[in-house]
Amino acid sequence: MIISGYQAHCDQTKDRHSNGSGMGVLCLLLLLVLAFVTLAACGENSATSRVLYVSALAADGGDGRTWETAFDHPQDAMDEARKGDVVWVAQGIYGPRCADGSSVVRLVEGVMVLGGFDGSENSPSQRNHLVNTTVFDGQGTSFHVVMGADKAVLDGFTVTGGSATGNIVQSRYGGTFNGGGMFNAGVSPEIRNCRFTGNEALAGGGAIYNEGNAPLIADCVFEYNQADFGGAMENRDAAPTVINSHFKSNTSRFSGGGIASFNGAPLFLNDVFSGNRSTYVGGAVLGNASDAVFTNCSFTGNRSQAGAGIGMWKGSSAVKNTIFWNNAAGDGTQITDVEGAVEVQYSIIQGGYDGTRNLDEDPCFQQEGQWGPDGHWIDGVYELCSSSPALDSGTDEGAPGYDLRYNPRPQSLAHDMGAYERSGL
Repeated sequence: MIISGYQAHCDQTKDRHSNGSGMGVLCLLLLLVLAFVTLAACGENSATSRVLYVSALAADGGDGRTWETAFDHPQDAMDEARKGDVVWVAQGIYGPRCADGSSVVRLVEGVMVLGGFDGSENSPSQRNHLVNTTVFDGQGTSFHVVMGADKAVLDGFTVTGGSATGNIVQSRYGGTFNGGGMFNAGVSPEIRNCRFTGNEALAGGGAIYNEGNAPLIADCVFEYNQADFGGAMENRDAAPTVINSHFKSNTSRFSGGGIASFNGAPLFLNDVFSGNRSTYVGGAVLGNASDAVFTNCSFTGNRSQAGAGIGMWKGSSAVKNTIFWNNAAGDGTQITDVEGAVEVQYSIIQGGYDGTRNLDEDPCFQQEGQWGPDGHWIDGVYELCSSSPALDSGTDEGAPGYDLRYNPRPQSLAHDMGAYERSGL
């Protein structure tokens, strides 16, 4: 309507002037500019969020617009997606298209990728990622199963079979030898409700490698991943926020069985570290010049030569409302600190630790985990019994308002220590 109005105005102008050629050119330019602006505006208005569908059962050549015409591989959806789109992925196993180190999927900036559908839903609220297992499997050939993107969301997937064994430099500190499960250099995605299992890296971050970024990782499980440093995750100059997640049975061939952080300031809230091991330092966590914060976490069953729970060098880390129990180190330490400052408050530390309101008492987990005779970790249940000294012994200052299961904190007079808040007192 706007363009047609200007067209009528130009026609009238041309009629009124005997020398209409100059005015005609001017009007033509005006129309072209206006058309460009109008189309751009229409493009912005039409760039609403689209849903793209992926199903392992789909026929080849689908357009991804419905379940019936779904793409048969998630990378097809990524190639089509633009910022603001949402990709729904149905249950099944999705592998790399080539056995040359290629990823299963490369995320796109600002695109949300949701797993856990059965292929019939019309709302994300209907999906169940625990029942409808959706797997990205690197099949032992993908250097990184998933390549991250800034402000992308990965939610509801099992990521497995990554093998970061290449030697191509992709970032300042690393390349295809870091981040077997997922590689995030300079990008900060959100990773939710995911399970990273059976991934490996030659260097760091068997499951995830973070560099120069600040990703959010929530409600995830990391198990049976391994690397030289950070069996599950390595952070370089990074500040990830890791919430309500469980690191168990991960292995470092050198240090940092679960996590290795070099510089940066990672934040850990309501996390459990159980049955992780490293050869040297940091059965669960290694910090090197890292200003990490651990609040309401639980460390148990972790093993190393020094610092069975946390091994810190030159960092100024803070530990609060956290439990360290039944971790085993060759030097007998739950936390070791060299040339740094680890401040521990309102925590249970087996063997004791200097700091405000720290305890050396059995936290009374509902079920202790244990190492089997074959060296396999048998996980436990780390909620607190009714007589636990950790009950109401934490501080509210700087503590989360919920626990690992999103139960409100506190349930009684004050925050409990550890990842779980006991309810029903």
